[in-house]
Amino acid sequence: RLWHPPRPMCPKCHSIEKEVQQLSGLGTVVSWCVAVRPQAFGFDESPIAALIELDEGLRFISNIEGVAEEDMQIGIRVQVAFADTSGGKKVPVFKPVSE
Repeated sequence: RLWHPPRPMCPKCHSIEKEVQQLSGLGTVVSWCVAVRPQAFGFDESPIAALIELDEGLRFISNIEGVAEEDMQIGIRVQVAFADTSGGKKVPVFKPVSE
């Protein structure tokens, strides 16, 4: 089973054994929203937040970049990318892909 965020033990069987698994980074937007007020700190525009179901079945909440709000829709295919933060770290974001 896949779990996100990572946990110290399996929430089903309470095992502490775990294994890191490489994922494809590809997924489908299941739901999305835009927080319009107040303006989110650190963003030039209101970010699009989406619930993404990865091809492996894991669901992940992240921002969507590279698509205008009026073009956003449930069912679009996305690929993970990593955006720099002002603190020098990288965070996962998703961008539309054409298939």
